[in-house]
Amino acid sequence: MLPGSTLRIVGDQRATSRVIYLNRTGALLVPGDNDSREDRSTIVSEPVFITPWDIDAEMWDDTVSCIRDMYAQFDVTITDQDPGSTPHIEAVFGGHPNDVGLPDEVAGVSPFTTDCSTVENSIVFTFTDVLPDDSQLMCEIMAQEIAHSYGLDHQLTPEDPMTYLDYDGNREFQNEMATCGEFESRDCGINGSVCRDGQNSVAVLTSRLGRRDAEDQNASPGDPTTTAEPE
Repeated sequence: MLPGSTLRIVGDQRATSRVIYLNRTGALLVPGDNDSREDRSTIVSEPVFITPWDIDAEMWDDTVSCIRDMYAQFDVTITDQDPGSTPHIEAVFGGHPNDVGLPDEVAGVSPFTTDCSTVENSIVFTFTDVLPDDSQLMCEIMAQEIAHSYGLDHQLTPEDPMTYLDYDGNREFQNEMATCGEFESRDCGINGSVCRDGQNSVAVLTSRLGRRDAEDQNASPGDPTTTAEPE
């Protein structure tokens, strides 16, 4: 999901926040400028506790592996250990959309900028209370929310996780130019702003994160509204 109002961050540079922290253990958040290191988020309007995602280790391992695979070609670290003061995107699995003032049908949300630039130290959400315990589904929703914080909009490519369209298969970021939109074509941007005519998911993420070389891809990594399915 792309929220109605966002923090504007200017520029199209390599992101500082190239660690993604996958958190299923709950989060106590306060309102303020986005800073995962201080548990502050523009998404919340008052202090709130996002309850943990209560699943077994196998389901969690499958979800983490899926997100690592989704981002494997990019120079980013995926971890489920809190990186502390290191700049990072925090991906929170848990809770209900009502916890942050959103309706029941919203499955995920991320801050987004008016110029599609990176929201450094962002906190993004996948609301597990309104979703089935399905590792692939959770992975695809969270992959979209994370990518929103790196400046990707929704697009009309069914096989890409940035889509709302139905797709019979596992999604991955596509290296092709696509039209932005949920169900109809529009310029890329939020609330009437336009940051680009179209987008290439792989190209945008490469510009923000850099590429991991082929040898590293084969190694074990030390690494804006989403409905109940990432259509």
